Amino acid sequence: MTTRRPPGERDDHRPARFPQDPAAVPDTRNPRRPPHPGPERRARTPSTSSKVLRHDEITRRESVALERRLRKAKFEQQATLEGFDFHAFPKLPAAHVRDLAALRWLHSGESVILFGPVGVGKTHVAQALGHQAVRQGANVRFAKTSRILAELAGGHADRTWDKRMRELIRPDLLILDDFAMRQLSASQADDLYELVSERQGRSLIITSNRARRWPLSSIATQW
Repeated sequence: MTTRRPPGERDDHRPARFPQDPAAVPDTRNPRRPPHPGPERRARTPSTSSKVLRHDEITRRESVALERRLRKAKFEQQATLEGFDFHAFPKLPAAHVRDLAALRWLHSGESVILFGPVGVGKTHVAQALGHQAVRQGANVRFAKTSRILAELAGGHADRTWDKRMRELIRPDLLILDDFAMRQLSASQADDLYELVSERQGRSLIITSNRARRWPLSSIATQW
C-alpha cells in the first residue's frame, strides 16, 4: 500500500537539486562535535604557521645583523649607489662604478683605488661600495687615513699597537679615505706599510686626490 503525501510536502529522502556547503550542514551523529571547518578555516595549518614564524624570525635576525654591521662600519653617511646622482658628476665613470658594485673584486681579495680632484664624489662612492658589501654580509670599516694613523700612533704610546692593528686587519673590507693628503713621517709610513702587508688577501678601498703611484694589486678608477 502506497502512502500519498499531501501536495507541497517534500520527500526528505530525495536528493536536493543543489549540493549544500558541508560547512552549513550540522553533524547530527554527534551533537558535541564542532561544525565541519570551511575552506577559510583550513587555509592555515600548524605546519604553515610554523613556516611563517620561522621566516619572520630569520628576517628579523638578518635585519638586526645588518644594522650591527652598519654601526661597526662607522660610515660618515649611509650612502648608496641607488641614491647617487650620476648626472651631477658627468666626469664620473658611471658604468665602471656600477661594475664595481658587483663586488667581484671583493670576493677575489683585490683592492680599489679611487683617485681624482676634490669634490667629484670619491668618498660617496667609496662608502656606497662599502654599504653594498655590508648588505652582502661583509664586515667593513671606514675611516679617514689620518685617523687610522693617529690610532696606531696612540698604540705605540700605550702599548696597545698590536691590538689596534688586529682590529684593522679583521674587517673583510677596510676603506681608507683621503689617503696621502700630507707627507707621512717615518713612523706613519712604517705603520701604513705594516697595515697593508698584514691585510694581504683582504680588500682595501683607497680614495686620494693624488696621481696613481701604487704598488698594490688593485683596480684603479680615475675621474
